[in-house]
Amino acid sequence: MRQADSAKKPLGTKEKFYGTNSKTTVAKPLYLCSIYSAQTETTGDRERLMYSLNNLGGIYLMAKQTEKARKYTQRSLQLARELNDSIRIATRLGALGEMEQSDGNYAQALKYAHEAFTLDSLRGDRMKMAVRQVQMANALAKMGDMKQADALLKAANPVLSGGGNLVSLAICLNQQGYVAYCNGLWKQAADYYARAYHIYNKTGDRHSKLT
Repeated sequence: MRQADSAKKPLGTKEKFYGTNSKTTVAKPLYLCSIYSAQTETTGDRERLMYSLNNLGGIYLMAKQTEKARKYTQRSLQLARELNDSIRIATRLGALGEMEQSDGNYAQALKYAHEAFTLDSLRGDRMKMAVRQVQMANALAKMGDMKQADALLKAANPVLSGGGNLVSLAICLNQQGYVAYCNGLWKQAADYYARAYHIYNKTGDRHSKLT
């Protein structure tokens, strides 16, 4: 669940050039790349470059080009660190963690999620903290630490539910189902999966699919 920047954006966002075509080629991201390069060269605006790089990372990720997505997101993260922007640092760490999770690099995914959680907790952002807890739990479960994963998911669930974050709640429920299944709690697992599936049907969000 990649998080988009809600504040200042550069000209040519992924919504404009990516559109709704899931079979887009790299031509559109490359066009966007030329825009942000020109902007940066003439203005030297590091903040704008940070947003542009993040958008590029998102476009390449949707195009299933993970290495390029990782490259641009890491560069955006570097700029966020230079700008001391804790919110943007956390979102980029979360995105990188999801990429590592998808590639099976669970220890690195956990490291990214934990750093993002720490930053979100310093700001007291309970919703973002819950999202990071789910990300950490996902990595921990894949690493075999079901006890810690279960504790994190149980802490995140009521926050996500109370805040109306249905997409993240569905992911949390899905992970709770996985943990329960691995622990041999079949009935409990089925209940979690059913609740996640209900949200998926309600929202139609592909991120809520069952694993």
